[in-house]
Amino acid sequence: MLLSGVLVLTFSCFLAPLLLCYLPEVSAQKSGSRWLIGDRDSHCGISCSRTLGKSVCGSDGRSYETGCELQKARCRDKTLTLAHRGRCRAKSFQHPVAPAPTSSLEGRDVESKDASQSKCRSERNVALELSRRPQEAIFIPECNEDGTYAQVQCHTLTGYCWCVTNDGKPVSGSSVHNRTPVCSESVTDKPPGPPTT
Repeated sequence: MLLSGVLVLTFSCFLAPLLLCYLPEVSAQKSGSRWLIGDRDSHCGISCSRTLGKSVCGSDGRSYETGCELQKARCRDKTLTLAHRGRCRAKSFQHPVAPAPTSSLEGRDVESKDASQSKCRSERNVALELSRRPQEAIFIPECNEDGTYAQVQCHTLTGYCWCVTNDGKPVSGSSVHNRTPVCSESVTDKPPGPPTT
């Protein structure tokens, strides 16, 4: 009898809390499960915990608490863009005027909706808009005078800099921390091959 009491005490004091931490929490507002100890999804490496900001409306007609939350949703739906700042209006959301930025670290393409604006400038404008909110870790690309991507891109929050191709895709192996990488004049996205003799 004493042994069963010890087992119950052990289970209720030590094992039960551990098991409860991994039980999915069902939310009436969101479909799917969320884990009680942190969200087990990586969300493309985007963390929005304790992020302050204003609501934004996504092109899917949903309101997101912050631009960061919209960025996380883009990890699941690459077509999702910023429709406008503020909460979505019921049954009549505006269509996006510019694409939401994608991290050049991911090498994703951003199509410019405005033909007069380059891909780099379009991505930069949206990133600047989202970065106005405090504590948002938005990457803002640097553009040349002609609208092309600057050869070296840096993320001011992380301190990492890397080389990019003409279309803004990162060059594999070029990322350095708290330094400026040495980029060749004609940067390509091809990995280095065997040495030529």
